[in-house]
Amino acid sequence: MNLENLEKDESIHEVLRFLIDRFGVESFKLKDFWEADLFAIGLSDPSERQLVSISTYRRPMHRYFVSLEKLAPGVDAIGAVVGECEDVGLEELAMLFEGQCSKMGL
Repeated sequence: MNLENLEKDESIHEVLRFLIDRFGVESFKLKDFWEADLFAIGLSDPSERQLVSISTYRRPMHRYFVSLEKLAPGVDAIGAVVGECEDVGLEELAMLFEGQCSKMGL
């Protein structure tokens, strides 16, 4: 994953560095369905069955809007939304990547 060529706001780069440092670069795949949106990025699990969409637009530093989606196998498009969180911090976001959505009420 080459973050240097990713044209996103620094807030997106920050969250990606945090997740890579915490879980490793092989723990997710970058899914940029919103190339023109500098404040949003999608990350799927390695098997591409789940998508976590992250937005930093008009959010305080280290606070995110997060959408959890189920992806259809073999389809490179946004899937069915299964949960949304308006105000997620870095540790809560890490819990999502660890599969602990129940701790966040999802």
